[in-house]
Amino acid sequence: PTKPFISCEYTHSMGNSNGNMFKYTDLEEKYPLFQGGFIWDYMDQGLMTKNRYGEEFLAYGGDFGDQPTDFHFCGNGIIFADRTPTPKIQEVKYLYSNVKVIVKENEVTFKNQYLFTNLNEFIIRYSVKHEGKTLYTSYIEIDVEPLTEKTVEIDFPKFDLTGEFINEVEVLLKEETLWASKNHEIVFGQYTYKVENPEKEEDLLPIIENSDVNLGIKGKNFHFIFSKSASSLVQLKYNDLKFLNSLPMPNFWRAQVDNDRGNKMPSRYGQWKIASLYPKCTNFEVIEENGKAGIEYTYDLCTNPQAFCKVKYLVNSKGKISVSTKYIGVERLPDMPLFGMSFKVEADYENVKWYGNGPEENYSDRKCGAKLGIYKNKVIDNMTPYLMPQECGNKTDTRWFEVLDNKGTGLKISSNEPFEFSALPYTAHELESAAHHYELPKVHSTVLCINKFQMGIGGDDSWGAPTHDEFLLKSNKDLELNFDIEFVEK
Repeated sequence: PTKPFISCEYTHSMGNSNGNMFKYTDLEEKYPLFQGGFIWDYMDQGLMTKNRYGEEFLAYGGDFGDQPTDFHFCGNGIIFADRTPTPKIQEVKYLYSNVKVIVKENEVTFKNQYLFTNLNEFIIRYSVKHEGKTLYTSYIEIDVEPLTEKTVEIDFPKFDLTGEFINEVEVLLKEETLWASKNHEIVFGQYTYKVENPEKEEDLLPIIENSDVNLGIKGKNFHFIFSKSASSLVQLKYNDLKFLNSLPMPNFWRAQVDNDRGNKMPSRYGQWKIASLYPKCTNFEVIEENGKAGIEYTYDLCTNPQAFCKVKYLVNSKGKISVSTKYIGVERLPDMPLFGMSFKVEADYENVKWYGNGPEENYSDRKCGAKLGIYKNKVIDNMTPYLMPQECGNKTDTRWFEVLDNKGTGLKISSNEPFEFSALPYTAHELESAAHHYELPKVHSTVLCINKFQMGIGGDDSWGAPTHDEFLLKSNKDLELNFDIEFVEK
């Protein structure tokens, strides 16, 4: 106890990793003798080569006929082998910052952990955002000596609006440096609150077409068909545009990350892959309630012990579909990788816009450095090029997201409760069937995964350490996911 401790290898950064890293950096403040550690490691060691068709790719162990080998265990970097940053940098940057900013409704606490730098050497910018859009921005000057903290009052203005507000404070560089430009963000802090506005319920029933085989529901600019035999929504049509490339189904599986492979998650949780691929509908019920019409399906998930899931669709007269997915907890089943719904739309819907955590992918155990805001990118941008394809592109604490074609037309998914989502060119099953990115098929669809929760990705090591318990999804608990689907036209 009289000597300092530095960990020579921690938060193993293999593939999609660095989960629960904050637990390590928290220890630096709790125990002065703990002086931190070295992430294993800095950069992937992939080598650029060509496959049999002359296509370049970053190769790893075994790709050169080398046996025995550790395969892709050289892919442990927070920087890719081509020297581009991985999304994991977002978390590392935040947790390694020498400044901590704790924002409350009318005050901000600055913790200056620099040894020699006063915070008056930085720009302090504060702003108020409404539903992710900036309404007000201003600046303050502060004087916080090294290794001290100070709480200051900030008069964040109030606005006569309902919805969600964000009080945000950023610490920015005052001058250009050798390593970053002026106004580069060092760290940020956010505080969110809501001003409620009760929504009025619709009471006008849409047109219903009920037959032995299908349930049709239509209105001025929409026509949906729910199949009683295929046991799902089979037509999602707005303004004569058909969106579905696959049947929406409950989903419990993610493509395994490297830490999952290392701790044998697939063999322990494999029942949930089967449940996602082969749910069996055992019952359906046509519903009319509160001016809405729809159907509820009950699925046997083919697990042992037996588990069931209900999916209810309710449509209002304006064409908004409210989806409710419910799972009743069962004892003696393994934890779930995730709980949600998944379906495909045409690949033309290649643009993603969301109000949630970003800008990089983030997970329940790796979201300290993610900032709540409105972001946009391409579906293909969410395919993080880890050496071996795996789960990627997830966004937590999402309020809504849109998938749009290049004309600005598409679908909006939203919920009153924060949820997680991804929009990728491939399903989880396609991702984990490929050992290299060039083995993935040509893109034909945009795959939407709307999740209540996805288990954390872990990161203590990649050869046995499990995801921490608080970031697991227990199958003996009741679960419910609610979201709305609407048409978007810009």
